[in-house]
Amino acid sequence: MNRKKPLPSLTDEEVRTKTGKTLEEWFKFLDGHGARKKTHKEIVAFLGSRHLLPRWWQQRITVAYEGARGLPITRPAGTANATGD
Repeated sequence: MNRKKPLPSLTDEEVRTKTGKTLEEWFKFLDGHGARKKTHKEIVAFLGSRHLLPRWWQQRITVAYEGARGLPITRPAGTANATGD
């Protein structure tokens, strides 16, 4: 069974140092730009084009946002989901 390790928790200090905003500030920003109706890929692209965040931070903020907002987290085909299916 191929299970992915859970992502480590992020602190607001770490996120602010690396991105200029806390997670809650990112979440409010994304809410204000309709991210609840966007796909994972669209949110990542938005963060990359609008804020020039490094790819890792685009993904990490998007995954944290989806989890915090109870959105389905989509994964590329061929990768394991949280249950290892």
